[in-house]
Amino acid sequence: MVKKRLIFILYYFQGYFYLSRNFRLQSVGDVNWLIDKFKFKNIGDVIDELVIFNVDRNRPSFLNKAFFSDCEKLLENVYVPFAFGGGIGTIDEVNRCFLFGCDKVIFSTAFFDNRYIIDFVKEHYGNQAVVLNIDYKIEGGNRICYVNNGTQVQMNLIDCLKEVELYMPGELILNNITNDGTGVGFDIETITLVENAQIPIIIAGGAGKPEHFLTVLVNDHISAAATGNLFNFLGSGFYDVRKYLFEKGINVREIS
Repeated sequence: MVKKRLIFILYYFQGYFYLSRNFRLQSVGDVNWLIDKFKFKNIGDVIDELVIFNVDRNRPSFLNKAFFSDCEKLLENVYVPFAFGGGIGTIDEVNRCFLFGCDKVIFSTAFFDNRYIIDFVKEHYGNQAVVLNIDYKIEGGNRICYVNNGTQVQMNLIDCLKEVELYMPGELILNNITNDGTGVGFDIETITLVENAQIPIIIAGGAGKPEHFLTVLVNDHISAAATGNLFNFLGSGFYDVRKYLFEKGINVREIS
């Protein structure tokens, strides 16, 4: 049986890493701060995958020199699969991601207006290397997909999921903007919309304590849960989550 995964998300903007709350960013420190403050070199012991989003909305290129350099320093001696996302828009940027060592690349807006880039990844690196990230808000009881860093309405989430299923990416991240960074828990109701999905589903947005991970990973059709909550889950946080899930009978990787 495939093990359930814990995924940690980092948000990067012009030399600093950030917390996100409802897609509003709060700076927490640079790469040196992250390594020193949270002993980031040990992250691979307690998570299964790492995601780094470059959320700079004004950059001329996804992999600008500072981003590439800081990620290289951060990931030195960190042995965990990782993915880059955040406006990857050219074949050159895709190739540089994989040359750097990415296992996967993540697309959001490109799924709707730049799909040839995703097709390129499928053809040259394999379907498993493609992750789609769908950001959505709960508005008036409806779930609405947003693109361009949560600034532009795209479509109803149900219709979006139908398109994703037809396209069959390697994985799908469902990220709830409404709960993002709040610590109130994941959007459990959305899980019912993907009960018959034929692709691995990752749930993100709202994690605040170990019990929140249990509420989603207990579902057979959810492959992973993700969080970008630095203060709650670095240090001993992820160890506590993994220990709790293991004790509850969830099929997660055991650590000593």
